[in-house]
Amino acid sequence: MIMKSSLWKISEQEKKPILSLITKGKEEEKHNERFAIFSFEDMYNIFSDNEIAIFEKYLAFDSKELSKSLPFLGIKEPKNLVTIRNQHFTTDKLADVPPVQYLPQKDIDALAKLNEGMKKKLGKEVNVLYGYRSPARQVFLFFDILKRIFDFDFDKAIKRVFPPEFSEHASGVVQGIDFITQDGIKSTEFTQTPEYEWLIKNAEKCDFVESYPKNNVYGVVWESWHWKYIGN
Repeated sequence: MIMKSSLWKISEQEKKPILSLITKGKEEEKHNERFAIFSFEDMYNIFSDNEIAIFEKYLAFDSKELSKSLPFLGIKEPKNLVTIRNQHFTTDKLADVPPVQYLPQKDIDALAKLNEGMKKKLGKEVNVLYGYRSPARQVFLFFDILKRIFDFDFDKAIKRVFPPEFSEHASGVVQGIDFITQDGIKSTEFTQTPEYEWLIKNAEKCDFVESYPKNNVYGVVWESWHWKYIGN
């Protein structure tokens, strides 16, 4: 993915409200299961004026460079969102992951069919690490990743956490799902699991495809855990 450099050089002054909005958001996330589907109004209710200004500066970002390499999805509020609670992992390393996720009913039904086939073969299923997140939640995640992984490098972060209208998690048009095994295996380690091997061979029969496979045409980093349902 080719993009111009210095799209937004985060100043030292801007880092302060970014750090404070991350802290406030993570605290809200701990006790509010609706955080994944927060509207911008919900989000702004917990932020100061300076923090809101940071959000709005991000929203004013010209995404034309992204549209040259990524499909533009737009924004559409999903219907029939189902709350996913009480997923069980056998590791304690995911304390920072919200326990509640959301998916449209059609994706829930398709995932149940996929897991039924996997369980017959492996005796295991995959869980939903991340499902639908609102545009506001997507923007918050961007700032979290911007600081936590990319040390405030906007150009690098925007290539990993897309604006809502380009995100399969947040657009509401195509629903991305990040899988995690029942053993708590996620991210790059996911490729080494029997669950991933089964998905590669069988997921398409259930109308699931890997969104960003290795050497994908979009130039997006390979995300073996990120799949989408392409059924009706």
